[in-house]
Order: sequence, then C-alpha cells, then structure tokens
Amino acid sequence: MRKSYSRLIVCYAPKRVGVEYFAMGDAAQHLLESFEALSETDQREVLVALLRRAAEMPYLFPADQELLVAADQVFQELDRREAAG
Repeated sequence: MRKSYSRLIVCYAPKRVGVEYFAMGDAAQHLLESFEALSETDQREVLVALLRRAAEMPYLFPADQELLVAADQVFQELDRREAAG
C-alpha cells in the first residue's frame, strides 16, 4: 500500500505522531518513502543535512490563510485522537 503525503507534519518523535500536509509530486513522495526505509541512524544524518540546507535557503513566510489551514488540520487531528481515546 502506497503512503500518501498530503497533510502537515505536526511533529516528529521516536513514536511517530502527527499528520502530514501539502500535496507533493511523485519524486518527492519517492524521496520520503526512501527516507522511511533507512535505518534510524541514517534518517537522522539525512535530516540534519536537510535542516542545514533548509536554514540557508531563502523562503517566504506562509500566508495567514496557509497558517489557518495548517492549524485547523492540527486541531482536527488532536480532536480525532482525543475522541478515539
């Protein structure tokens, strides 16, 4: 079963929790699937390298509407978990 990445990543923790966000292309999905197939040590090394590169990239801050949509999705996921027990 192919995992679909179409929501916001709420958090990354040893016990994977959160929802993922934003539709992405096949290449990006393949990259994430490959990342998940790595050992935890390799995942951390890749994550550190990506975060260093991301910190150096110019980017625009999300628009207010994008932040509202993301926050709404986070709270809907938290509500779903609370209702599930």
